[in-house]
This record gives sequence, structure tokens and C-alpha cells, in this order.
Amino acid sequence: MSPPRDPRLDIAFERLADIHAQVARSSHFRGYRAIPVACLGAMALLAAALEPFVVPEASAKVHAGYWLTVAAIGASVGALDLFLRRRSLSGPGTWSAVAQLVPALLCGLVMGFVLQERAELLPGIWTTLFGLGVLASRPYLPSAIHGVALFYVAAGLAMTVASREGAVVSPWAMGLTFGIGQFVSAAALRRTAPSHRDTEEETE
Repeated sequence: MSPPRDPRLDIAFERLADIHAQVARSSHFRGYRAIPVACLGAMALLAAALEPFVVPEASAKVHAGYWLTVAAIGASVGALDLFLRRRSLSGPGTWSAVAQLVPALLCGLVMGFVLQERAELLPGIWTTLFGLGVLASRPYLPSAIHGVALFYVAAGLAMTVASREGAVVSPWAMGLTFGIGQFVSAAALRRTAPSHRDTEEETE
């Protein structure tokens, strides 16, 4: 017969599990919020719907410039939201997620200058780089967003290949990609958002 199990071990394991759960919660980046992320998805869909009216019969350069403007507006909104809440953001993973995303965004900006003569490739390349940036942030984000990042990469590569082969990429390629991606990300952020009780426990 095996010796009886010491109940103190069960208590110790339970405490370790609680500590692990609390560390996991604190390491997740809480700068991204569900509502602003969902608004960015709605912005992408609206931009796709408005492009034929704003820039009818747009060339490849105009199409790329249009979506660069949309991306800049979206990034500015996100940056403003982070700036206004900077004092309430803390924890080891708080700014690490942003730091992982920034290189991909900077590479996309550089590609905009390098590929001015092949502007039709830019929307797909930008989408791919954005997906890679989100993948780099995966240790600090909910696991569901990892699939969204792969979706961005796949959609971006598909758009790039289609543009390279001379196909006319519809505004809805960008609009639906970012609309779906941001809405799914918002749902994941909402599901994993810390409860009020968790917040109180971490501040004690």
C-alpha cells in the first residue's frame, strides 16, 4: 500500500497554481481594449465601402496611399488611447507587445518608399508585416489572436501574389481582412479581460 498523501502538498500545489495564474494575468498586455479594436475593424469596413466614392478609378499608387492614410488614422487612434491611459498601464508585458509590433510597422513604412514604382504590392506587404508583428507579440496576447495573426499573414501574401500577377485587388480585400481580424481580436480581448475582482486582488 502506498503511504497516505500529505494534505499539505495539496495546499502547496493549489497555492502554486494561484501564483501561476496571477503571474499569467499580470504578464498579458492590457493596453489593447476590445472596444477600440472593434472600432478599428469598423473603420476598415467603412474605408472599403467609401473608397470607390472617395477615389473613383484609383491607380495602384492612389489605392496604396488611401490605405496608408486609413492605417495612419487607425494607428493614431490606438496611440492616443494608450497615451491617455499610460498611467494605469503597468506590468511586465504592458509595453512589450507594442515594442514587438513597432519594427514591423517601421518596415512597412520603409517599404512604402522602396516600392513606389510597384505600389500595387504594398497593401499585401503591409498586411503581411502587420500579421508578423502581431505574431511577434504573441507571448503577451490572448492565444486566440495568434490565429488572427496567421490570418493576416495568409491574406497579405494572397493579396501580394494576386497583385504581382496583375489582378486588380478590390478595396474589400483590405476592408474584410482587417474588419474580420479586428473584430475577432476584440472578441478575444473581451473574453480574456480581467474582472473587477482580479484587478482589486492585483492592487492589494
